Amino acid sequence: RVILIDVGKNETWFIQGIGRGLRLNGDDNFCEVVDISSTTHYANKHRKEREKTYKRLNYPFSKGKTIEIMGE
Repeated sequence: RVILIDVGKNETWFIQGIGRGLRLNGDDNFCEVVDISSTTHYANKHRKEREKTYKRLNYPFSKGKTIEIMGE
């Protein structure tokens, strides 16, 4: 499980975090990601940018719940 806490909107940072979770998982090809953000103006804005990236990369996600990222 990877927990991302207010990681901002820098795509490289949160994609690397997800990649670390996939590598550490070893044999399985998925990683549960918990993306936590605050309710401040910029945190909301950055979370929306991350959600756009999740959609663009076809990562399944749901708001208010944990997500599982499936590797290739």
